[in-house]
Amino acid sequence: ANIEGQVIVQFVIDTMGRAEPNSLKIIRSPNPGFDQPVKSAVQRALFRPARVHGRAVRVLVQLPYNFRLNK
Repeated sequence: ANIEGQVIVQFVIDTMGRAEPNSLKIIRSPNPGFDQPVKSAVQRALFRPARVHGRAVRVLVQLPYNFRLNK
């Protein structure tokens, strides 16, 4: 379809480094076809949890996903 763009997704990373599924929210997307692949990628990913005084804590993040065509 020759569509490119950047999806911004917002979610909470729990103390184990996983995205909380109920917190996933697409902030900006150039095409609705990008939304589900981004949500799936975030749910499969393992992140390093935030730390406060050496203790893992939950944190709200916004992450960009870029979709570009190889030309």
